Amino acid sequence: MFERLLMRYFLPDLYAKSVVEISPNLLRVLGIKTVLIDLDNTLTPTGSWEVRSDIKMWLEQLKAHGFNIYIISNEVRSQRLTYIAEALGVLYIAPAWKPRSSFIKRMLKRHGAGIEQTVMIGDQLFTDIFMAKRIGMLTILVEPMTNLNFITTRVLRCFERPLIKWMHRRRMLRRCV
Repeated sequence: MFERLLMRYFLPDLYAKSVVEISPNLLRVLGIKTVLIDLDNTLTPTGSWEVRSDIKMWLEQLKAHGFNIYIISNEVRSQRLTYIAEALGVLYIAPAWKPRSSFIKRMLKRHGAGIEQTVMIGDQLFTDIFMAKRIGMLTILVEPMTNLNFITTRVLRCFERPLIKWMHRRRMLRRCV
């Protein structure tokens, strides 16, 4: 029973080392129209104002394929988030209150995005993946860009790392490539 709960709420649908491994064609084949992407340790190193050039190019490819892109963050009143979203030409949702799902569900409804046509891409099982799995969204777990984390994330990583290792050992994580 415990294993079933873990798989239902924490096993991502797909896994990638970085967002750049996730091809727009794969997302299109999966029926995705809306892409929600976590900010810290997914798009940028934690606290950074800079986005790597390969990630910028990947986002441009997504936009060229017509995907709706939203940066999702738990940050409150962040000049950094506004700066990054504007520089990338994408929208953002903050604070998202992950892993609570009600705010994201309301946002998707307001923007006319269907849950079954939306993917959540993030680096944390207990916030990004858990939130999305609870509402039936497709999920892609990426490896964190750095080991630098906020204090709450550091605590969660203590529980998350063994779980991800367990998923790797059991060959449960399906790679995007």
